[in-house]
Amino acid sequence: MDKGLCLYQNDEEEYNCFAGTEVNHEYAEEEEGEDREKKDDELVEDAISKKNEEDTVGSDGNNELCPAVRMEFESQDDAHVFYIRYARKMGFSTRKHSTSKSQRTGKVIGRCFCCSHQGYSNAKAIGVEEKKKLRPESRTGCKAMMWIRRKKGDRWVVSQVIKEHNHPLTSPNKRDKLHFQQKLTEDQGKVVKSMHSTGLQTGLMMNFMPLEAGGSRNANSNARNFLNTRRQRDLQKEDLSAILDYFECQRTNNPSFFYSIQVDSDGQMTNFFWTDARSRMDYHFFGDVVCLDPTYGICRYGLPFVPIVGVNHHYQTVLFGSALLFDETEESFVWLLETWMKTMGGQQPKVILTDQESAVGGAISCVLPSARHWFCLWNIMQNAARYIPYAFNANSGFARDFNNCLYGGETIEEFESSWENMLDRYSLRGNLWLMKLYEKREKWASIYRHNTFSASMCNAQHIESINAYFDGYLKMNMPICEFVKQYGRVVVARRQAEIDEDLETNHKNPVLRVGMDIEEEAAKVYTRTIFRKFQDELVQGLNFRHEKIEESGSKFTYSVWKRDHEQARCIVTFDSSNSNAKCSCQLFEVAGYLCKHILKIFLVADVHSIPPQYILKRWTRDAKSGPTVDNQSEEIQSDCYDPYSLRYCNIYREIVSIAAKAVVTEEVFKMAKNGLEATLKEVEVALRRVSISSTELTKEVEGTNNEDLDQSPPSVRLNPWIGNWPELHNV
Repeated sequence: MDKGLCLYQNDEEEYNCFAGTEVNHEYAEEEEGEDREKKDDELVEDAISKKNEEDTVGSDGNNELCPAVRMEFESQDDAHVFYIRYARKMGFSTRKHSTSKSQRTGKVIGRCFCCSHQGYSNAKAIGVEEKKKLRPESRTGCKAMMWIRRKKGDRWVVSQVIKEHNHPLTSPNKRDKLHFQQKLTEDQGKVVKSMHSTGLQTGLMMNFMPLEAGGSRNANSNARNFLNTRRQRDLQKEDLSAILDYFECQRTNNPSFFYSIQVDSDGQMTNFFWTDARSRMDYHFFGDVVCLDPTYGICRYGLPFVPIVGVNHHYQTVLFGSALLFDETEESFVWLLETWMKTMGGQQPKVILTDQESAVGGAISCVLPSARHWFCLWNIMQNAARYIPYAFNANSGFARDFNNCLYGGETIEEFESSWENMLDRYSLRGNLWLMKLYEKREKWASIYRHNTFSASMCNAQHIESINAYFDGYLKMNMPICEFVKQYGRVVVARRQAEIDEDLETNHKNPVLRVGMDIEEEAAKVYTRTIFRKFQDELVQGLNFRHEKIEESGSKFTYSVWKRDHEQARCIVTFDSSNSNAKCSCQLFEVAGYLCKHILKIFLVADVHSIPPQYILKRWTRDAKSGPTVDNQSEEIQSDCYDPYSLRYCNIYREIVSIAAKAVVTEEVFKMAKNGLEATLKEVEVALRRVSISSTELTKEVEGTNNEDLDQSPPSVRLNPWIGNWPELHNV
């Protein structure tokens, strides 16, 4: 504590001004509160965004933009803006450090602006648990600062300046990335809020906003920072309670339900992830191809909703997990993927599909290095309509040619030729969006996706059906309390649709169109949906012609083409010794069922059954057979008291009790394991005997008390997680 503060030496007038005044040095944030900080941010943002660099200090000259003792300002805001402009010129960023406050009057009489590298991080912040979202260490103990004090007339004067830094300064070509420039102007903020209210993804927003003269080239980060600030300020306690209550209600009635919450170094909840046993079971059988779509902005605060989905044996969308993320940064996606992988036992997908514009690419490389990362073609088509709408409007053939670049071409040369012809035909050379798209062609062009199974999920039509998974349930600007209710309903409805399709497949025989042995076998092996796809290929193959072009022992090479389409030929190689076949169209490699060209050659070679190497279990009626509990014995419902959940909970507790006792000795373990395996076989036999119509089962589900679904889940005290992943329950 000081008595009689002097602004600078030999200034008796200013000394007398503060003689006898007691002051207290405090941190700026503690002294002024949130309202003042908001006002500071608005003033600084407005000052920085002005194209005219003139202000109370003067022009951007070499001498006038350099702080010096006795320099005066009309207000501390003017001094703050001046120091930021000086820092931008020199190549460092700033922050407010501390204040001097009169204990007698309560007024601020001094303030320090310093380099952002000043001091060192609090040991408490460094030592936070692993569950928290740590910020990179950037402080180096730099002493650079400018101290101002109040003088008579409420003007402010510089009393001390330190210009030397103990760290490298940023070069001119990188200064746009400094912290003080990560802000939007007031007009840009209005534009971002307007676009965000329509559901536009954050990564797309700034592409529609022209850069101001000398403006930041890091507009994408600006938009994210702006939205994150709004979300943090707007997120209400009752919304967080709604999420936690939903999680606890689900876990209370389904012990296998799992959720994880990431907390940042300030103690704020940022990211949420949840899944259940049914999703983990589905991932076990169908997790070879995954789609992660961050384009949903569904709740009131625009928190990105990220469902992780795939396709089951009926070609229906299935849910592997869901997340609400505070932002769309690589750091958040890394946390999401790491958490999700731990719940799935570390089993990485072979292929993961994402939106072209998202920041998830770096996270995939880090967390899922063995997975192939591709872009969803549906998202590319949507983005094309945004970036080059004139091409679609002015040229009726552009959509066809663009689609041909996405899907067509059997060689890289054919793809390159189609791309170049499209650019020339529609005068699109130099288009920045197309140039960036072409640079990442290996992530979307079909020629680069050959020989890799994708369950045909790359197709725009199927991605659109994935987006339809939540249609009619989730809407923009939906309150979180309503979102969690609707989310529960959509999960119930979609899982009921799978039960319906199981019943249709098991109790109704499909209509045979050609009466061939191979068709009859396919009808017995495949689910209804996959059989129809196989049947279409078989019927089309009957109208194809073939020509033997090479023969060597048991190996043959054929050219296969459609009548009147002789130019569009496919090459099929066939080995009669083992019925191995390969077609240049590579439908089997990509989709997992035989193409019309191979089926034509099978007909010629008298192959009357599907060789076992060409039957993918994931497409069969028995796709879910195995040690994992059958799906119909675990229907996870959002209604906490439906019969399916009650049955599941009862048998789950019994099995957990057996597991806890069986591990005591090897003898007891083997006995319990054999008993469970025998019981499982009996359950599967009993399920096959069940003859219940889809209508009756649907009525049972629809008869559930809807009033319970409309009620908010009960508030449950957060208990320590007792389950398979104790380290993940990060609340």
